[in-house]
Amino acid sequence: KTGQGRSAVNGDVRGVLAGTGSVCKLFVKKVTCNYADPWRKHSQMSGTGTGFLVGGKWIVTNAHVVHRAVSVMVRVTTGDPIKYNARVVSVGLPCDLAALTVDGCFWEGKESLELSKEIPH
Repeated sequence: KTGQGRSAVNGDVRGVLAGTGSVCKLFVKKVTCNYADPWRKHSQMSGTGTGFLVGGKWIVTNAHVVHRAVSVMVRVTTGDPIKYNARVVSVGLPCDLAALTVDGCFWEGKESLELSKEIPH
C-alpha cells in the first residue's frame, strides 16, 4: 500500500477497485410478522445487504434484503461514509429483486450503472 489509502495496484481505494463506485451498502431494520398474535409488538432485527446504483435514481437489491423493512439506510462504498434514508419503491419476491430510491443530495457525484437496451446474444 502507498501512504495515501491507495494500493499500488490499479489505484484501488480502501480495497475497492476503481469503477465500482456504483456499489452501495444497505443497513436494514425489519420486524417479523406473527399472524397468530398481530397486536403484539415484536423486536426489530438489523441486517445489511448490497445494492447497485442504476440510472442515476434507482438502487437495485435483492428483495429478501428489504422485505418487511421498517427502515433502510444506504451508504456508498467509496467517498464519504454518510448514510442516507432510502425508500423501498417496489419488491418482487418471486424474482428476488427490489427497487429503492433516495431523495436529496445523495446522487450528487455518484457513479451509477447504465443498463443496455439491447438483448444480449
